[in-house]
Amino acid sequence: MKRTIYILSLLLGFSGVLFSQAIQPVITNLNQPNDLTFVGDDLYYIERHAIRKVDISSSPFQSEVIKSDIWRGAGMLIKDGFLYATDFDKGEIFKINLSDSTYPSEILIDNLRTPDMIAIHNDILYYTDPNDRIIGRVNLSGPNPEMLPLLLDAGRSIGIAIYKDELYYTDQEGRSVNRVNLNDANPTAEVIFTNLNRPQGLSLCGSEIYVSDDMGFSILKFNPSCNPDELEVVARGVDTPRQTAVRNNNIYTMTVETEFIGRLNYENTTCYFDDYIICESDSLTWIDGNVYTSTNNTASVTLQNQEGCDSIVMLNLSVILTNTNVTSTMGVLSAVENGNDVSYQWLDCADGLGRIFGATESTYEPGQLGFYALEITNNGCVDTTECVRSSIFTTSVNDINEQSPFSVYPNPTSEMLTIDFDVLSTGNIEVYTLAGQLVSTYQISNKKSYNFPISEPAGVYLVRVRLGNSAWTERIMKM
Repeated sequence: MKRTIYILSLLLGFSGVLFSQAIQPVITNLNQPNDLTFVGDDLYYIERHAIRKVDISSSPFQSEVIKSDIWRGAGMLIKDGFLYATDFDKGEIFKINLSDSTYPSEILIDNLRTPDMIAIHNDILYYTDPNDRIIGRVNLSGPNPEMLPLLLDAGRSIGIAIYKDELYYTDQEGRSVNRVNLNDANPTAEVIFTNLNRPQGLSLCGSEIYVSDDMGFSILKFNPSCNPDELEVVARGVDTPRQTAVRNNNIYTMTVETEFIGRLNYENTTCYFDDYIICESDSLTWIDGNVYTSTNNTASVTLQNQEGCDSIVMLNLSVILTNTNVTSTMGVLSAVENGNDVSYQWLDCADGLGRIFGATESTYEPGQLGFYALEITNNGCVDTTECVRSSIFTTSVNDINEQSPFSVYPNPTSEMLTIDFDVLSTGNIEVYTLAGQLVSTYQISNKKSYNFPISEPAGVYLVRVRLGNSAWTERIMKM
């Protein structure tokens, strides 16, 4: 049954939770923002040429680029560790592996017309195409996915969301929200709400679907589980909202004209994120009775709230993983694990894992053979590595401890170094990181003085000078 909304009703308001408040800008100066979603506190958003990620729990926000070679980004979602997105102008749907820090991407299907927003249900990706006027679908479970139409006349379809086995989409041309039963052999669209202004995105949180009406300057919602025929205003006076995402008691919205992501306080009653952080050696017994030992943001439990609507609790479990590998190169022990909230304490295995005074950096140079371990504290989680045998910095030539026949300056340096030799000298100069990686080498022939740069980032480097069968090593600090 079709339910009609009149503009006067929008201005006067519906029953339910209504408010009129200023949007708090969260991320500004965007370039045609189109879609956004959350994984825990990480907010992912897509704009015209890029996909970015921001941790909203940090201050100030630091934006990380996930992908930047997009012609015109449109819709996106995250499922099972993969980010799926559309390129409106290229006619592509692609996915990005978020578990790989290099964020490799793969084209799922191309040669589409103008794919816009997307939803996934039972391993099938559904997308809107406002210019092709269809709802398309792509099976993700097999190789070589191809597009099969779900609806051939969906109007100017934009937003899309799926609750249980029903697909909902907005039609800008019809100024409506429509519904399709995915179990029907011959799916047809039913108009459920009409007389909107210019409906844009749909977003699902729990059992509620949020509607962004940019020319109505409103965010609305309806609940298919208990009040499928009631569309109520959540926020009014919102400047051209394109899409929303709910994170606990906040609504995040993208605006078309002012091009920013804003935040509104909102007492949400149907979707909750249950946040946990545990160490790798720990486990979590959740409200569903299951025991979780690895990162999980897909588990959920459906309850019934006091209004009789489905209330969905979603688990957001993060497990702090610590890399306990230690490398031993050229007499220097180095931790592989690094980060802003990581601290170190080197231990002497011959002394019953006794703490070595002052050895609290990520690298340690014992100066003698022995076995050493490292205690790593990562965001409050403590792990100890296995005992590792240290080595002495030796190669095919002899490293000698006598006074070197040269001087190296300045130390510290901002970049350029000078070596003054006691006599004309021939050999080579090598620059290493403390982890033993060779970063540059220079040949010298009959030189009394030689200038060269350390072009790497600031840190401590080993400058090794080889003259004949002898070699000397100097530690240099680059500021």
